[in-house]
Amino acid sequence: MAVKTRLIAFCRDVHLNRVYFSSRYPRKCIRGCFHMLSIIIPNYNDAESLQKNLPVLKRNFPHAEILVVDGGSSDGSQSLVEQMPAVSLIRSSRLQRAYQMNLGAYEATGSVLLFLHADTVLSVGACADVIAAAKDPQVKAGFFRFKLDEKKWKYRSIEWMVKKRIRLFNLPYGDQGLFIRKDFFDKLDGFPALDLMEDVAMIEKIKRNEKLFSFPGAALTSARRWKKKGVVRISLFHGVLLFAYKCGVKPETLSGWRKKWG
Repeated sequence: MAVKTRLIAFCRDVHLNRVYFSSRYPRKCIRGCFHMLSIIIPNYNDAESLQKNLPVLKRNFPHAEILVVDGGSSDGSQSLVEQMPAVSLIRSSRLQRAYQMNLGAYEATGSVLLFLHADTVLSVGACADVIAAAKDPQVKAGFFRFKLDEKKWKYRSIEWMVKKRIRLFNLPYGDQGLFIRKDFFDKLDGFPALDLMEDVAMIEKIKRNEKLFSFPGAALTSARRWKKKGVVRISLFHGVLLFAYKCGVKPETLSGWRKKWG
């Protein structure tokens, strides 16, 4: 109950792309939103993130369906999920994020889908955005503000670059989460079966059919990739991958580049 009260308090009367975020949603309404929601998390060998983030998701979305779609992890991810109450494990026969997310959507029972990476968790503000968007039938799909879990200036610079990309191209990546209604997702035939850039391809499909909403709440993502391989290297490499994809380089080729250099 405390979490729900916090969510109500966090919502302010703000207008954003036709979505009206109201502080006046009753608790019954919020509970109904949770029951509508299926959270889908593709995973491969990321038990550390699951152990950290799943309890937060369960606390912030106490009545939502949470599905972890595992691509054959060998780090104990599957046993970890199986031991968690109110979290369902789906074993995928294929290690491909697009396939795993489509499988999760197929198994989901909610009318609203929320796709999150294993190392991403929503802020309280983003949870409020989900509630508001779920109650507005005009909102078919949306994403959240990118934020890293480190406060040093170099990580803030990454957030700034992502913000500029969003303003210029309205092109979020998968680590910003994806809110989408299940009937609309089914209409689009789900994520394209790509080894890489499935998130970009999905966003392009959404924008060809409906308005894509940008929610003010943050999707908090681990900065470990940038920590491990360097801010400049990872940022430039992501830019190269996107440019190559837009120039027609095949996603399987890009996936090979990422395994070798990313």
